Amino acid sequence: MKLAAFIFGVTPLVINYYAKKYIEDDKEATLTEFENDFGLIRIKSYDFIVVGDASWSYQNVLPLFKKSENFVGELINPAESDYYGIGGPLTVGTHMPAIFSKWAEAGIELGYSIADPNGQQIPSFTPMQKLIGVDGLRQSTYKSYILPFEGVRGNLTVIRYSTVTEILLNSAKRVYGVTYLKHGIPQIAHASKEVILSAGAINSPLVLMMSGIGPRDILEGAGKIPVIIDSPVGQNLADHVFLYLGPITFNSSAAPYLPRIREEDLEDSLKAYLETGVGEFGELQEGPQVFYASRRAVSDGQGRWSDVQIVFDAACPMSMDDEVESQACFSYYLNRPKSRGRVSLNTSAYVAGVTDFVKLAEIDFNGFSDPSDMGVLVEAIDFSLDIIGTHTYKSIGAVNSAPAISACSGFLYPSREYWVCYINQVANTAIHMVGTCAMGRVTHSKLRVLGAVGLRVADASVLPSTPNANLNYPTILVGEKAAEDILRDWGGFIGPTN
Repeated sequence: MKLAAFIFGVTPLVINYYAKKYIEDDKEATLTEFENDFGLIRIKSYDFIVVGDASWSYQNVLPLFKKSENFVGELINPAESDYYGIGGPLTVGTHMPAIFSKWAEAGIELGYSIADPNGQQIPSFTPMQKLIGVDGLRQSTYKSYILPFEGVRGNLTVIRYSTVTEILLNSAKRVYGVTYLKHGIPQIAHASKEVILSAGAINSPLVLMMSGIGPRDILEGAGKIPVIIDSPVGQNLADHVFLYLGPITFNSSAAPYLPRIREEDLEDSLKAYLETGVGEFGELQEGPQVFYASRRAVSDGQGRWSDVQIVFDAACPMSMDDEVESQACFSYYLNRPKSRGRVSLNTSAYVAGVTDFVKLAEIDFNGFSDPSDMGVLVEAIDFSLDIIGTHTYKSIGAVNSAPAISACSGFLYPSREYWVCYINQVANTAIHMVGTCAMGRVTHSKLRVLGAVGLRVADASVLPSTPNANLNYPTILVGEKAAEDILRDWGGFIGPTN
């Protein structure tokens, strides 16, 4: 179970920490982050409008979603079973905690439907679907896609303790290999057909820039990097904005719905998990969720395309007060921000010979550069307070017990001005970065790098905008789609798997 430490007023420090962590995680991961949350939510059908290629339509990529999963969960609407796959490498279940019945009742009170999160996605109250095996263990793309075949397939070699440093292109802009460091020692690997770069939304643009593919001003600023392809690499950085609110406290009648894990019970809970794979340590930390369409989305003609995800999180340790029987918090994700940032190469560090990607990356999220993003999050907080104000939640004593933070003491709590201040203090990255090698800008819809021959990018950086979902599943989709396109191009494609 991943327990989060909630610290007020240290947003820059937290963002720097998570940006560093993201870069470090990219060294271990292939298609997606190693330390992704357990939740597994797909891209919504509307998210594909921005790609402009029929092969990326929801109808055409649905077989790839289904190919990747082995769904063993419960469905709210069994008629939507055709949206789910069986027999794939990733076991997907449904998290149905006791509080879900109250969550659903509250949603109905507010006029919302109750739905499955990965079916026909509409603004609705839903359970969370989870990426946890029947043994209670977290799954990852490495465990599911690489580990079973490593040392078995002759066409797969995993080189550990290595970091790519440059993609090699000849005068015709054809890629013929890569250089990399293994234990700090320079190495070279030659490619007979293609190089597929999959280093993540921070590292992939850095590798391209160090290889001579990127904005001319940045490459020329580095001095020794030839400008092979002038391209907007690193621009268009987008990320889900994340924040939380809590604790939300309840009276004793909520105990059956929100059982509290007390310190004295942790040892027994951990022992039960290690022996049986079940219990608190084998479950999601997140609870149910609502996909909410803001007034901005409605005004933009996108009222059926939610832009906010609000999660009711029963495992956040917002208060250790033993007198509080049950508690939870709200987690908010701005899934479709309009603000955009950029990833740049620290040219001074590069010229000095630095090879550490953490020091080479200059990340500017440019958060809330579009002021309407702030308005959407304030609206999301107001809506979550409407949830605990329903008759259903009031019946179990739900109260917003979140204290006013000192940094915002100059504003009336809980006024709109206070929430703007609060968001500025606690908003964070969800580590769901995309867009820095976006299709239509840096890459083709078949993921080929524009202007180069024999080079593709296959990771979250190719998504033009943040999907209305956790980033894990959309990134897996990119890998599946890349595999399909590569097999088709090289004569190995045998058709989609339903």
